[in-house]
Amino acid sequence: MDYLEGYALLKEMVVFRKSDIKKFSNSPGNFIKKYLNKKIYRLDRGIYSVTDAPLVIANYYYVPAYITSVSALSYHGLITQLPHTVICFTTKKRKTLKSIVNVEYHNTKYFYGFEVINYLDYKIKMATAEKAFLDSFNNMPMEYFIEASKYLDVIKLKELVIKSNDKSMIKRIGFILDYFNKPSNDLLKYISDTSYIKLDPLGFNKGKKNKKWHIINNYGDLND
Repeated sequence: MDYLEGYALLKEMVVFRKSDIKKFSNSPGNFIKKYLNKKIYRLDRGIYSVTDAPLVIANYYYVPAYITSVSALSYHGLITQLPHTVICFTTKKRKTLKSIVNVEYHNTKYFYGFEVINYLDYKIKMATAEKAFLDSFNNMPMEYFIEASKYLDVIKLKELVIKSNDKSMIKRIGFILDYFNKPSNDLLKYISDTSYIKLDPLGFNKGKKNKKWHIINNYGDLND
């Protein structure tokens, strides 16, 4: 097998190790030297990729994973903020890649709400806008993603938050839907406790209390 045939196989893998090159070449070091900085990019010690596209690398470097939070919201064109780090959710332990791209992998038990899309001739897993919004809580300050809320599909958003059975998240979504004058009352039956929680989980524990959703509104842009 020649170099070009071998490269074609690696391109299908997207992210690979030296051990993968050994399957068709007796001198993986020479193979890498031949293509490094031209067609092959070093991601980590002994780990390489055939692309330098952040979203593609993020989806294949650590699997299973899907792109979400502000990274997905940016892809969907719903926020003006341009994230410098790609945010992914995975069923594995938290992990960070700092290389030619910066990627944060967050562990989740809610591994759903994404679709496989074609991106730069690669297939990658991308969260829907509604799931990306939900995934942003606890991971990003609200100023990075709250602007997207007025563009979301309310029915899809409520279906996802109900599926999660996360009482705190249901309270937050109910409050936000109320603020933007969107139907929310059907969510009330999914919460029963009367404990107050912060609207922004990463914010201070100060703000006006909302009795309907038992929310402490600690995010200034959403004052009652």
